[in-house]
Amino acid sequence: MKNRLSSTLDNINRRSVLKASAAGVVGSVALTQPVAANCDNRLEFPDQSYTQESVESVRIDKVCIDPDRGPLRVHVNGGGVTGTSELLEGGIYDTPISVSLDTPLTQTATLTATHEGTDSEEVTRDQARIEVDSSQSGDDGTDEPDGAFTRFESQVTDGTYVVVDEARLTTPGFVSVHIARPEEGIADVGFINPENGEAQNAAATIIGFSEFLEPGTYENVHVPLFEDEELDAVSGEIDRLPEPAVLVSLPHEDSNGNREWDFYDETDEDPAYDFGDTTFAPPLDRPTDIAGVVPLAENTDQFEISR
Repeated sequence: MKNRLSSTLDNINRRSVLKASAAGVVGSVALTQPVAANCDNRLEFPDQSYTQESVESVRIDKVCIDPDRGPLRVHVNGGGVTGTSELLEGGIYDTPISVSLDTPLTQTATLTATHEGTDSEEVTRDQARIEVDSSQSGDDGTDEPDGAFTRFESQVTDGTYVVVDEARLTTPGFVSVHIARPEEGIADVGFINPENGEAQNAAATIIGFSEFLEPGTYENVHVPLFEDEELDAVSGEIDRLPEPAVLVSLPHEDSNGNREWDFYDETDEDPAYDFGDTTFAPPLDRPTDIAGVVPLAENTDQFEISR
């Protein structure tokens, strides 16, 4: 296991790190920003792909509501399904908003999203293709794991965040990122036991977590690092990854249903999905994955941002 962790970092180079935009990244905190009265009332409804039998909710990536026209709800319809968001006050919603569907979507369809005022006057609309593919749910002999999982590839960032390439949650929850082994100034313990390669000290090694996620499959999940000082591994002395490190991604359940992160100790709510009898090693037969991450600020001569 030690050799594999070391080789994960050693194998990061320009040939293996591809440029990628941050477009489509799932944000880290759902914030509403006040806006002027000339807000353009836009919304962004991206195409989405789900490898599961049915879809119970879809996401709206961005909503901008003129304060003079709020509060509003986002409505989704098409493919024989409808859905309505919670009531949204005027402002800019920069992180995804989940819209629950009245009935599950069981086949690929094009849906239309609109947001309307209290007088039902239509403001704007956007369309998205929602792909539902149950053939990739893990029952067809492929290497796609059945259930919750994450895919986490080696990358270069500015050290304040990482991007988990893919995450599937079968229940509402979050994605956490852990330090794989002790790092000076970060953690006294590591997620991986160096003696046997097994997971350990889960709560004590978390350095960041995603926003709340509804059940489904997500790509490019943005996870901020070193923001929450209630985490044992976040001291407040640093605000970014200081040097290349091996990190671990892991999906968590929102076990108390409050849509907020509560896992600060092993006995807290929102635990990670159960490892079962598996050990921490490839291939993907468990919900976790590892990646080597290089912070750009300390490596400008050798690397460029890939996420």
